[in-house]
Amino acid sequence: MKFIVLVLLTAGMLFAQDFIEKTRIGAVGHIFNHPSAVSLSADGTCYVVDSGNNRIVLLDTHGRILRTIGGFGFKNDQFDKPADIWCGSLINIYVADENNRRVQRYDRQMNFISSLTADDANEPAMQFAEVASCVVSTNNDLFILDH
Repeated sequence: MKFIVLVLLTAGMLFAQDFIEKTRIGAVGHIFNHPSAVSLSADGTCYVVDSGNNRIVLLDTHGRILRTIGGFGFKNDQFDKPADIWCGSLINIYVADENNRRVQRYDRQMNFISSLTADDANEPAMQFAEVASCVVSTNNDLFILDH
């Protein structure tokens, strides 16, 4: 939390913009268990990676829950410690599923499309260990941070 506050203060100093808290989510109901990432789509949908609950929570601009997907598991639409999400495209959303050693791909409505997984048949240097993050470049290249 200190990092987020520092970024907001720095951004405010650099661009002379005030930040006003609009709403607070999860403080009373404790709906999140170790959230690890957040991403905002062009249409204003907020995607929160709720790692402790092995799910993705979609929120509207008022903080209302639109949908959740996931739960613990190894099948499509299930996660084992999701770590990050990227939703910078109008078409695809990518979720880094750390302990399942994969990246899952979804459409804008969070319908599963495909996954990129570790292949134990490959040499060790070409396998995923723990997928920590993912991002797509302006050239549509998928970059994966694995540790």
